[in-house]
Amino acid sequence: MALLVNSTKPLANGEYFIFDLEVVSGTEGQPKIIEAKDNHIWDIAVQHLATHTTFSAKVDPQLPTYAKPPAAGLRHVTHEFLHSSGARPFSQIAHDLLCFLQQFGNVGAPVALISHGAFLLDKRMLEVEFARCNMIIPSNIYFFDTLPYFRRVFRRQPSYSLKSLYRAIMPTKSFENHHSALDDVLALRDLVHVACGGNLHQLVGCMCPPYLTPLQTVKFIGHQKEMMMFKSGISCVEELILLCAKRCYMNENTLCKYLQNQCHIERASALKVARQILITVIKQCGTTACG
Repeated sequence: MALLVNSTKPLANGEYFIFDLEVVSGTEGQPKIIEAKDNHIWDIAVQHLATHTTFSAKVDPQLPTYAKPPAAGLRHVTHEFLHSSGARPFSQIAHDLLCFLQQFGNVGAPVALISHGAFLLDKRMLEVEFARCNMIIPSNIYFFDTLPYFRRVFRRQPSYSLKSLYRAIMPTKSFENHHSALDDVLALRDLVHVACGGNLHQLVGCMCPPYLTPLQTVKFIGHQKEMMMFKSGISCVEELILLCAKRCYMNENTLCKYLQNQCHIERASALKVARQILITVIKQCGTTACG
């Protein structure tokens, strides 16, 4: 299940890492919503926060063609660039990555992979790439997304992109080569240090294991409602959908009442969440829900 961490319940005996991915598509015309299944990792970097030991690698997606970047400032990945960078297939990179993560701390101890926008793309992207190699991400690895965390810590910022935040919070430092995995890792490390006052146990939010979906990815569920659901025993979208099916009979009003009574969410918000969960079920499974 997912974990809710805070200063009184940190990731026990866990090791913390900052990571970043850069992805590329094999087809022109990137959609507005980036889907992990349509993309491939070409650059990955991970840094162990306690020692600053770094893992960095270029990945060869082995695609016949590579789309031009959808925005200015992004690298145009080509076969020539990948060859000159010593890029290797992800199946080889994955083994090296797991060995890197496992060299710190005790065997089987929790590992926290922290990235900016982890729940939007990075977590799912790793799941897809491991699946393409017929591999499974170990269950002791957890993901933490700094995007919702920074929105709570660095209030009223005009933009929460990594580049904009870095310029606002670290005005005396330069950050020019963004959208390079390693440079983004170093920038995010600085921001995390400022946000938690140098104490990683001050991180507050959801740490989600692979193959489960964080609650905040559902529209209308923010940090406050997420905490309410955690307290009632619901830690991920899959548990919420299972609850909807087994105890609320896929009924919008019944689920709404459950969220009101058990999670103490006020009715208007509970109704929005209930409807959104049913929409999610319909999209994923083709289930016909009744109101």
